[in-house]
Amino acid sequence: MRISHIQLLAATLLTACAGQRPAVLGPGARGDGNRVLRLCASDKPQWSPDSSRVPYASIDTFPQCWYSQFLQALMEPALRDLSGTDTLLRVLVLPTWAPATVMRLQREGHHVRLIVARTRGPGGYDPKGLAWRRDTTLTMAQWRDVAGPILAAPFWVGPAEPPQGMDGTQWVIEAREGSRYRALEIWSLHNSGPWGLQRQALTRLLTLADIPLNQ
Repeated sequence: MRISHIQLLAATLLTACAGQRPAVLGPGARGDGNRVLRLCASDKPQWSPDSSRVPYASIDTFPQCWYSQFLQALMEPALRDLSGTDTLLRVLVLPTWAPATVMRLQREGHHVRLIVARTRGPGGYDPKGLAWRRDTTLTMAQWRDVAGPILAAPFWVGPAEPPQGMDGTQWVIEAREGSRYRALEIWSLHNSGPWGLQRQALTRLLTLADIPLNQ
């Protein structure tokens, strides 16, 4: 993890925040500092967890704020506010240094939409606004190939894998199916282990979304 001298000013806040969190950027580093940290971990935060724009009621306050900042920049609503679909699946990908990406799958009967958007700024620090957004249609075969494995066990019932690091990629996988809803945070998914099936399916989803696998 890249650390600057201003980390000392934020150390107490960082220690108190639960879950994965971005690192601190200082003068001379890439960007102009950590906007997410300023908004979400300040002693006078410029963000409220009571906002109607908050999509993750089940996630701790700091990462909830972090993820919400990116979803708002990506023009993404809370899944609870979307109607007329049988199943909703959304994946927010937050690399430390590369732009953030969101992929939202919506199935209504045999009609499947894939909405993809990307930020201008890096996922660990500052969205810097929307870079682009596109809406395409998938076949049911493509839906089954990616959504089936992602929503398979242990998605609905298994314990979440706790955040484990700083630099890397944070995955936030969220689904709504009927009355069921779950949001999971997983750091730097691997092709093996309890979430290996999901990681492999997410790689296929990135390919369908035309997102480079190394970004």
